[in-house]
Amino acid sequence: MLTLELMKTHVVKTTPDVSIREAIDQMDIYQVDSMPVADEDGRLVGMISEKDILTALSPEGSPPAEHINDLNASCSEKSVSEFMTPPRSILENEDAKVAVLFLLNSKMNRIPVVDSERIVVGTLNRIDVFQALFDGVLK
Repeated sequence: MLTLELMKTHVVKTTPDVSIREAIDQMDIYQVDSMPVADEDGRLVGMISEKDILTALSPEGSPPAEHINDLNASCSEKSVSEFMTPPRSILENEDAKVAVLFLLNSKMNRIPVVDSERIVVGTLNRIDVFQALFDGVLK
């Protein structure tokens, strides 16, 4: 079985120039905790996650409650490119077992799946892996 047989093809992604505020809106609408960041050609350039956004809001740890509004104002219009993490991905034609081990060992909830040109073609999520294991699809 190949990764492309296990991945989700509906990918919620964003671009590096999108503001943190817009990224949060997208994550809320689609109920995801992270998104691939792709350039104008669809090539993977990074990932943005709730953890990255938390770091953007409070780079030095938990902010005092009285400063929350100041933090919101200071970072909400900054771009995703300022806070995204470097890309980690799986090739679509990789053996699914290798991809599953990579995902589970990465401690990520979702990992982008790319083609040979690094264009995002899907995502592999932990829940997809669990479902495949329990359904007997992945052995």
